[in-house]
Amino acid sequence: MDFSSTALRVLRQVAESGGFTAAAPRLGCTRSAVSRQAAALERSAGAVLFEHRPDRVRLRPAGLTLLRHARTILDSVAAAERDLTGSVSQSELVRGGLFMRSSGAPRRTPRNCPHCARTRWLP
Repeated sequence: MDFSSTALRVLRQVAESGGFTAAAPRLGCTRSAVSRQAAALERSAGAVLFEHRPDRVRLRPAGLTLLRHARTILDSVAAAERDLTGSVSQSELVRGGLFMRSSGAPRRTPRNCPHCARTRWLP
């Protein structure tokens, strides 16, 4: 079994938000990317982790077991990042960049990026 921290974050966010669609903007990606990560996680675990219902996605017993471990792992990773980099984890840092408009005029960042609104900017 090989679980990436990204896949574990997807599992945690889907569990907390109740579905792939709700989890996607919180993770800063598309619903299809969440779905692909979830499928890869199930393949890696060798078990069905998600129960798809009309109104939401629920975790099956194997998913609940993995979620318990995922929370511990992700908390430990965040603590290690804080210890190594100061008080802000790398997942909370965003480097500024330029995005070119079709007119050629630069714009510093996407104004509607939900991740940008809740993160700390670096020079």
